[in-house]
Amino acid sequence: MGAGDGVLTEFQERVNRHRAQLQQRSADASRHGPEGPVTPYRPDLALSWEWVPPIGQSDGWFREASRYLPVTPPSARDVARQLARLCGHDSEVTIPWRSLADAVASGDALGRSRAYVEQGTKVLVDLRWVEVETTGEKRGAKTTFRLLPAGDPAPLAWVDYAGHVEGQPTAA
Repeated sequence: MGAGDGVLTEFQERVNRHRAQLQQRSADASRHGPEGPVTPYRPDLALSWEWVPPIGQSDGWFREASRYLPVTPPSARDVARQLARLCGHDSEVTIPWRSLADAVASGDALGRSRAYVEQGTKVLVDLRWVEVETTGEKRGAKTTFRLLPAGDPAPLAWVDYAGHVEGQPTAA
């Protein structure tokens, strides 16, 4: 018996506990909608909750938005997916910006996750797919994101990362 066997055994026990928690999470998610299981549990794959697809009413919204969102920056697609996942069977969710940034789990070129999420949200708001309402200030602020029934397909020009839309004049 080697010196590192105790560490390996303890690590394997922690991995097995984590897999059991993920299995329970997957089982809980499968009871959320009439569509059946959201994702089947695979014991060989540890699945993070953020990768579970949207369900219910927000799934329909996400499918409709996905038809128009390929022409937008990746941040808008990432934010739309996580907002739809967080809304579930509803069309709105109240969540702090930081929690949404954690759920999106991506960042811009400088590694800033909150800026990445704010940029994606701004594109969705400009295209009228999402409405954002913030009440309060600083640490007591509550941000509500509402999924709007249908976005505006008219401004489907490419929106670059600086926020400029092709074909529209920009302020110098």
